[in-house]
Order: sequence, then C-alpha cells, then structure tokens
Amino acid sequence: MPIPTPPPAIARAGLRALKTVATADGEFQALERDLLDSLQRYVLHSELELDALEPITAEELAEAVPEGEFRERILHGAIMMALIDGEAAESEMKLVDSFARAFGIADASLKDMHRFADGHFKIIRIDLMRRFVAADRLKKEWNEKGLRGIWSLISVAIKGEDAALAAKYQALEQLPEGTLGREYFEFIRRSGFSLPGEKGSGPELIMFHDCNHVLGDYGTSAEEETQVAAFHAGYRGHDKFGLLLFLLMQFHLGVQITPTTAGVRGVVKPDLVFKAFERGTQVNCDLISDWDPAADFEVPVAELRARFNVLPR
Repeated sequence: MPIPTPPPAIARAGLRALKTVATADGEFQALERDLLDSLQRYVLHSELELDALEPITAEELAEAVPEGEFRERILHGAIMMALIDGEAAESEMKLVDSFARAFGIADASLKDMHRFADGHFKIIRIDLMRRFVAADRLKKEWNEKGLRGIWSLISVAIKGEDAALAAKYQALEQLPEGTLGREYFEFIRRSGFSLPGEKGSGPELIMFHDCNHVLGDYGTSAEEETQVAAFHAGYRGHDKFGLLLFLLMQFHLGVQITPTTAGVRGVVKPDLVFKAFERGTQVNCDLISDWDPAADFEVPVAELRARFNVLPR
C-alpha cells in the first residue's frame, strides 16, 4: 500500500526537523545519520546533503508543512530520532514536543516517548499491544464470528495443548513442496517452534505472523524480526508508526512488548528496517487483517507472492 512521497520542500523541512532533534544533545551520531539516510533512500526518495541542512524552529516547520498526513509523519520521524540513540534526552524530547504543539497534534506515540524516559514500561507495553497487529486480527474475528472467533484463536494458549488442532497443522507436511502450507510447516520445524495445538505453542493467532515470515522470506533472528515488523507496517492500512515504535521498543530499547520474547537492545539497523518498510508498502493487501493464510495453504508461495505483489528481498 504505497504512501505519498512528500514534495521536495516538505521533505527538506522534515529532514531539517529530524536533524535538529538529532543534534539537540550536541552530537550527530552515526546511527542518527543512518536513520536520515535510510528515510531519504526508502521513504522520501531525496538526496539532500545532510551536513548542509540547517536547524529549524517549530514555527518555521509548521509554516513549511501544511496540515495533514505529512505533519504526522514528520512528528513520528522526530520521535524515532529522539529514541534511536538508545535514550530519550530531555533536550530532544522538548524539541519533539514543540513540533507537536506547532502542528496541533496530540499523539499516542508522543506519550510513549515520555513513558520510556520515565521508565513506565508496563504502560508502553499495554499501549503498543493494543495497537499491535494481533489486535487487528482479533477485531476482525470478533466482527465476523463474535466470541467464538476470538476463542478459536487464543484457546490453545489457555489449554496448553489441542490434539485435534495440532493434527490439522501436522498434516501440512503432506502438501507438495513450495505450497504455503508445506513451507509454513517447514519454517516452524526449522525454527524450533511448535505448531498450533502442540505442547509449548502459543495462540493460533501467531500463525498469521509466521506465514508473513514465509511469504516475505524473513528469518527469526532479532534482526530479521525487526524487518518483518517493518514489512507489516508498510502494508498496514492504519497506524503504521505503531508497529515501527513497537520494533524500536522491543528490539532496540530493551522494552519487552510481546509476552513471549524478552526485549533486547541495539538491534535496529535503519537501512534494513526502512528497506523492509518500503517493500511492505508495495504489497496490495493487509496480510494480517484481510488475508486468511489457511485458505491458501495449498497454493504455491510463488503464486501468492505474485498475487499480493510481495517483491523479492
């Protein structure tokens, strides 16, 4: 789902804003420079010389960027810039706050930036899980099937094991090589995970995420998980930044968001993340909310990639 490329003047103003945040603490670190380079390459499609970008005030920024989507995107970029160095410096947060006020935006992610600085990690976890992709699928099941649909996706996590459910997924081993079902089965076994219903498995809901690993050809290391999350964000129809903030918290700032995986620090590489994000924007369907992988288990992965416009890595 492609996103609009900002006009050159807005792109320049946004980059000036992000660099102003990056240098507010007196340093322009390599990771901050990498973030700006990656945004230029994969999101803005610009080639401005970063060292030549002058600081910008909140008032100048608001005058340069009209109300609408680009203001929100610049604010989200500023939040990411304030956090990418692994901390939330007071000088950087004050600048981000001034941009938000000038834009007239009160954003949930802005609150999470301050919560991180204050060490309120449990509240961040609640907020991002509420906004996370699992919530999209649960909402869809509730709308279509009610409580029965919700129960079908989470019951195995409560019961621990479900022999009938496990047998359904174990049977995928018999499908021809190259089909989604067979590739999903092989992915689970190769990764050392449990199929839904088997002992130690999570809720069946995880299958949707794991099939994105298969379709997108992403592995399961922390670095690969940042990329599949960014891939999700690219095709997601709403709150794309919620997922980018999730991966930043979970895999870069050490804040545990998911219930099964501990938070880690320093994994995010902006070039890889925004390359995956751009790839996700080319996908023509929300592969969490609008696609049921089980209905396509017998379809070759190559055919599904062509159907959904999942481009090669």
